[in-house]
Amino acid sequence: MNKMIENLKINDGKSIVHLNKAQNKFRIELNHKIKTNEYAFEGVSCAICGENSFNRIASKDRYGFYSPVSICENCGLVQLNPRMNSESYSKFYQYEYYPLYFGKSTFTEETFIWQYFRGKKIFDIISNRLGRSLKSSFVLDVGCGPGGILKYFKEKGNSVLGFELDKKSIEFGNSRGIDITDESFGKFEKTADLIICCHVLEHLLDPVSYLNEIREKLKKDGLFYVEIPLLENINREYFGEIAKCFQNAHVYYFTKVSLENLARKSGFRIVWGENLAYSLWFKCDKDEQYVNDFKNVNFLIDSYSGKARILLSRGKVINSLSLFLRKIGVELFLKRIYFWIKTR
Repeated sequence: MNKMIENLKINDGKSIVHLNKAQNKFRIELNHKIKTNEYAFEGVSCAICGENSFNRIASKDRYGFYSPVSICENCGLVQLNPRMNSESYSKFYQYEYYPLYFGKSTFTEETFIWQYFRGKKIFDIISNRLGRSLKSSFVLDVGCGPGGILKYFKEKGNSVLGFELDKKSIEFGNSRGIDITDESFGKFEKTADLIICCHVLEHLLDPVSYLNEIREKLKKDGLFYVEIPLLENINREYFGEIAKCFQNAHVYYFTKVSLENLARKSGFRIVWGENLAYSLWFKCDKDEQYVNDFKNVNFLIDSYSGKARILLSRGKVINSLSLFLRKIGVELFLKRIYFWIKTR
């Protein structure tokens, strides 16, 4: 195991990412809740294979929180285990998640515009890769935030509905003409032509049950679009610093293999994927068979130590340039102009 991972095996409570004053305040509060057991933890069986044999590779996350990252020795799924229970996670998302992770209390217009462009990308992927028309379709976005993705699909002549728990995000989306509800997705009775799930699966305590609900709400020939961070993409997302990808909000860390295992178990077939970080799924018969990814995951994690030094130097330049453009407002300014033109 490489040094970056070895350093995470000791939970010293120190953050390895830069936080502003407000973020650090919430980090301290959350650490206190964890240490005093106000936020309780539970051990669980593996979501893919149901076994209970794990190899722990880290004891803290990038913020310094107790977050035991483990690999299932039977199927190779990387996961937090033990992890906070459902009640504790509900409180965490209500009080600490947004201010700690984003430095703000809820989503903003900048997020809405960013989502709008993501919606365009998703629409183009489905149209170009599958040649499928999406006019007059019924589109659901589960965990939609303020609804920027749905804004684009609505402009293309589709009926849309978003599911979101954050009330401020719901109010923001509704003010932009997007129908968003905090109704339980499981109780929703209609079926959709397309269901969108962007960066949600990795947060779920029970992804199989969630995907079963998605499957029930999807028409027979419907599409399920998934975006998810993958361990194979750590070079691109974190410039080889695998330690920075571990975060207490992410319950699972999927690889291509473990994501395909999850899809088959839940009754889906992945028909297209850009490195599977962006993928399109069809419904199919459920298959409990899985591929053991344990050796591949260990090799993958070890491989980042040798690449990190080169990637970090390149990454610092790219990050500095990106932060500079964001700081002076150029990136958002250009997107605002395009968004203003398109929505007038």
